[in-house]
Parts: sequence; structure tokens; C-alpha cells
Amino acid sequence: MRHFPAGFVLSVSAVCVACSACSTPVSPSSTATSSLTGDPTIGFDGLSGLPCSGPPKVPASSSCVVHSYTESGVTVRATSGEWSVRTDYGHPTPFIEFYVPCIQQAGACTMPPTPGIGTIHVTGGGATFSFKSVDLYASLVPIPYEITGRRNSTTVFTLANTLPNTFGNFATVVNPQDSAVIDMLVISLTDGVSAMGLDNIVLAAN
Repeated sequence: MRHFPAGFVLSVSAVCVACSACSTPVSPSSTATSSLTGDPTIGFDGLSGLPCSGPPKVPASSSCVVHSYTESGVTVRATSGEWSVRTDYGHPTPFIEFYVPCIQQAGACTMPPTPGIGTIHVTGGGATFSFKSVDLYASLVPIPYEITGRRNSTTVFTLANTLPNTFGNFATVVNPQDSAVIDMLVISLTDGVSAMGLDNIVLAAN
């Protein structure tokens, strides 16, 4: 069950940031606060109203792409890979994922020569926090992951391993150093081909 601190108010809006010849979609987000309160679980609930269901699309619909998302004073920012929200699936719904399509060669679908890497940065507006756990997902493949906690740009801990194929389910990665104090969490997933994603980033305020 997801926990939100008392007084949590969620305001969702889709906006665009103009550039010289285009517009870049910015994910819906909640109202940010200056510091974390309580022990938030970031479950991407503020994206649940978007029409983003079904298998991943390439490219993803602009209204479903997640560049930056804020909930309970915590900001999740995608720094590599094209992350999008899926609102008909999750642990519980919704969750965010990125997709690496196969390459069509001579009528066969083969893995790309270079695996795709999806990375997110989690920050609390300058506040410190601890990382407890995260739920990881893959549709067809094992999940190589690297999770790094940093404070003042210095690495505090690194978790690196590969989860066996979850066959479309979620598996929880628990931080054995869950009392370590950090101000940035970096989660990177390496995907050979298929969909891979995450849900329920569990933090504790310091």
C-alpha cells in the first residue's frame, strides 16, 4: 500500500516548453515542496489519468512520455532512454517503462547491437533522504540494474546485479544500506530488447 504524508495535494497538468522550432512535452507532476516529509513512496499516481495503456509504442505518444515527474517533494527525472507511463499496469497501476525494439533483419527480429540503457535521477529539492527499495519490471528478459546513492556528488553506495526474468511481474530490490543518507538516487536499467521499467521508489526523509 502506497504511503503519502499528511496534507499531500496532487495537481496534475500537461504543459509544453517551447523551443525555437518545436515543443517538448513535459510530464504531468504534482506541486513540489522544498523538502521531504514523512517516508514517501513514489508510485507515479499523478500520471494515472493519462490515456497510456497497452503494449509500448515506438515512438511513445507525446502525452505519455515522462521527462520529469514530481510527487511528495521528490522529483524523478529521466536522463537516458525514452521513458513513458503505462496506466493499465503496475504494482499497482501505473508505472514507468522504456522500450528497446528489436531490429528487423531478413524477416527476423534480432537484438540491437548495443543494449538500451534507461536511467532516472531521483532528488528531493536539495533535501537528504534514504533509499529503501524499488520494484523492477521486465516483460521478456532478465534485468541488469545499477542503483547508486550520492551525496554532494560523492558516491555513498552502489548496488549492481541482474534479476532473473520476471515474466511480466515486478521484483523488489531492497537496499542493504537503507540508513545511508543521500541527496540523489540514480537508477539505471540495461535492456537488450523489450519493455523494462520500475514502480514504488520507497524513500525515507532525514
